[in-house]
Amino acid sequence: MHIAIAGGTGLIGTALTDYLTSQGHTVSILTRDSTNRPVKEQVHYVEWLRNGTNPEKELQNVEAVVNLAGESIGLNAGRNAES
Repeated sequence: MHIAIAGGTGLIGTALTDYLTSQGHTVSILTRDSTNRPVKEQVHYVEWLRNGTNPEKELQNVEAVVNLAGESIGLNAGRNAES
């Protein structure tokens, strides 16, 4: 099965990608920046949310979509404690 994951470079997305590829699935990870990503068999990085990107062309054969995209809570962990 070909599965697209938004948020696939995060903690949960990385674990899910590893699991899905170990089960023989192909994964397309939607990302804003596909440079400097690890090369993994059965994993493709597809740029989106930027001018000039056309992810729909690379996702034509996707059979399922998982949305894990969201704001990182780790970057602001101490911000509320100071308020």
